[in-house]
Amino acid sequence: MKRIQTFWRTHSSWVSRGAVLVLASQVFLTISHTFAKLATHTTSTPVIMFMRYALPVVIVSGWVMGRHQSLQPIRGFVRSFSWLLVLRGVLGVSSMWFLVMAFRIGAISRIAFLNATSALWALLLAMWWLSERPSRWVIGALLMGLGGMGLIFHPTSWGLSWADGLALASAITTAMVFLSLKRLRQTHGSGSIVMGFYVVGLLTMLPLALTQTWPTDGVTWGYLVGLSVAGAIGQWCLSEAYHHLPASSVSGLSMSGVLFFLVSGMLVFGERLHPIEWAGGMVVLVSVLVISTRR
Repeated sequence: MKRIQTFWRTHSSWVSRGAVLVLASQVFLTISHTFAKLATHTTSTPVIMFMRYALPVVIVSGWVMGRHQSLQPIRGFVRSFSWLLVLRGVLGVSSMWFLVMAFRIGAISRIAFLNATSALWALLLAMWWLSERPSRWVIGALLMGLGGMGLIFHPTSWGLSWADGLALASAITTAMVFLSLKRLRQTHGSGSIVMGFYVVGLLTMLPLALTQTWPTDGVTWGYLVGLSVAGAIGQWCLSEAYHHLPASSVSGLSMSGVLFFLVSGMLVFGERLHPIEWAGGMVVLVSVLVISTRR
């Protein structure tokens, strides 16, 4: 027993804690998106989006003010606001909107595979926008990932559906969110970046949410509160993981989220994918893992 305790104290440093945080984040984000898909049956997308942003803003603001016992952090956040911060928030809203709309009409398992291609689009955009020059490994992985997408769109699927298009749009806008984060880290702290993301999302969705008919049944409200709370916890775990793990390791471990989505699709929604779709999805995951570790 002492040897086990000694081993744990020695090796439960940033690796173990970071890995647990990433896995926890993917579990909670999967729960959040599962609640979001369930809520699409009884309520509108603007209401779902508003609830996704509202509670995290309240929680983060209350936690920051309670920790500092003043409004100074909020004033600092307002002073640090920039157009790039606004752009990132708008891109985040767009990505989430596309994803919720895809959930409304498509299978969550297939959407998860397509949304995982955000790393591929991030690489392509980085080559164009940031003038990055990837290695041969990364270029090979990119081509492999595009081939995996081709397998997902196998002939028996009859091409690209609306849900597929929305999932790809979500993946592309998510990639743009990641790239904007690289620029923002040069001038902003992590607290301002996270808070800005949620505040912009909340303000963007508020006018649309006020024009909608809000649910009156307890089950739908349970879904809405659940997706908001689980999403906030998931984002917090993911943010904390970056303090314990390199970005490449976080990206690689985040691929576990696709597996959790597959479990959710099968157990909650009874979804079944075609074997060719499974093969394409696995190829995409391997390519993303290579890109995450070789960049």
